[in-house]
Amino acid sequence: MSDVLVKSLVNRYEKKEHQRKGILMKIAIIQHLPELDYPIKERLERACTRIESLADQNIDLIMLPEEWLDGAFMDDIQFAEQHTLDGWAFTRIGESVRRVGAYVHAGTFQVKNDDGGLPFNTAIFFAPNGEIRTRYDKIHLHGKSYATVSPEDKARYLGGASEVHKAEPQTNGSKLVVQTVTLPHSGRDVTFGFNTCADITYGEQQRALVDMGADVLLLSAAWPTEYAHAWDLLPATRALENCVFVLAANNRGQQEALELYGNSMVINPFGKVIARAGKTDEILIAELDLDEVKAANIIGGFKQDRAVAESFAGKI
Repeated sequence: MSDVLVKSLVNRYEKKEHQRKGILMKIAIIQHLPELDYPIKERLERACTRIESLADQNIDLIMLPEEWLDGAFMDDIQFAEQHTLDGWAFTRIGESVRRVGAYVHAGTFQVKNDDGGLPFNTAIFFAPNGEIRTRYDKIHLHGKSYATVSPEDKARYLGGASEVHKAEPQTNGSKLVVQTVTLPHSGRDVTFGFNTCADITYGEQQRALVDMGADVLLLSAAWPTEYAHAWDLLPATRALENCVFVLAANNRGQQEALELYGNSMVINPFGKVIARAGKTDEILIAELDLDEVKAANIIGGFKQDRAVAESFAGKI
């Protein structure tokens, strides 16, 4: 299909959007500064207030960023509390979730490893009744791969002192997670695929989640300004190449010597950013037409073209 024809079809589809009746999914991303100057339980209360502010707005899904409670890049993160699924933090968040009546991706937390090893960086996903529906343990821990790099190469290629390249003192997850839910307000079924921060760098992981049925890729992140160019590129690329929505919730503000980029985004299955935050605390609200997933697959044809390309693997 020629680029001109694809553009024509996309324009024709977008012109018809205003004729569509009803919004099938309403989402909110809470772009949040890890408020580390406050005691931890006060930090939690401030976040829960933001969640509860969305009550009575018919929100289907709320998202928060990665490690907003403990701070992803703090020097003493290894000493931060290791949460348990029945502990005080998730019990309190569950109360806020019930008041809103939405699905809530509460961001990620250091969750205790029952095997006694390092904690997991775990995304916690709540059902509208306030109970934990599922969890996802981050697979691609930033900086783990640098443990085997020589000091000489670190100095040469990483600049020797980049705060971005600290290794996370956590354990890698080992399981991809998708979750099919019925949206509380539209009654529409949707399947979410879970990612945390550096996971979005790995196209194979996103493709696997889509093959598992994901219509929407959820990305909770603590993405630094030093890699702003990658944040501006990767989520949109994953949406375009997989014909799915990507909802990207990022931290913002300063952690030790590192600035986090903010710029949380909602990206449609054509790879178009339809809502974007700045670099301040912000609640980003968007309305999504889930039928765009099917439309993008028909217009873009990436899945069909992928099958053709795979049929030629090793023959070119």
